[in-house]
Amino acid sequence: MKLFYAAVSAIAIATGAFAEGYWEFGSWRVEVIADDVGEDLLMYCIASSGGDGEPSIFVEFMDHDVGPPDAYPSVVITESAPRGFPTQMQDGMAGYVIFDTYERADATPFAYFDEYGFAVARVRYDDSQWMLQRMQASGRMDLVVAGRPVMAAQLNGFTAAYLKAAEECGFTGVGVVD
Repeated sequence: MKLFYAAVSAIAIATGAFAEGYWEFGSWRVEVIADDVGEDLLMYCIASSGGDGEPSIFVEFMDHDVGPPDAYPSVVITESAPRGFPTQMQDGMAGYVIFDTYERADATPFAYFDEYGFAVARVRYDDSQWMLQRMQASGRMDLVVAGRPVMAAQLNGFTAAYLKAAEECGFTGVGVVD
């Protein structure tokens, strides 16, 4: 997640965007970034957990996108490695996310090198309403890839972070938090 925030910060500095807000809720945080693209002011509202050298998970709303209940933000799990080292997750490995409720979803990483030469691997859930509902109703989720644990995410504070990110970008919790 460090690379994600570094990239967002670099874009913000280069484009004149500025951070609009930052909140913490349990193991989760919300960051709102405004990007002035000339004609429009675009808002990015990101709820995330993890990072600090560990894989991270994030949910991103964009105020200019269609949102709930017509479309839900993707849930993305990202792992980054130091330059010259591989990520634990490799492209196409079989895996799954399992919740403390024993519900699970398949996970297939997509691995690549970013523009700076760092190895990055991502698992993305685009059809995410089910995933978001499970995250809201659970206390923990684990990502297991190739039979090895890759990430354990505490979900305390997820609901508050999700609602704050949604609200800041003009959406509600409908369909996830009822």
